[in-house]
Amino acid sequence: MAFSNLCLQTAMLINQFAYPIALENIKWRLYIVFAVWCPIQAAVCWWIMYVKTPDYRADANMMRQS
Repeated sequence: MAFSNLCLQTAMLINQFAYPIALENIKWRLYIVFAVWCPIQAAVCWWIMYVKTPDYRADANMMRQS
């Protein structure tokens, strides 16, 4: 939980201070960067949740059937 909090705080710090600099330097192309980055993050989350943890998926299906 502490590692998760550290990652979250680091991401928030980078977003708060790096975003204005990036927006100033690459202007509207920053939105393209986010449009590419967000699907990559979604794919990684999907891979971790559904590919790496098949037992969790099986347990969730069993709970739905009950």
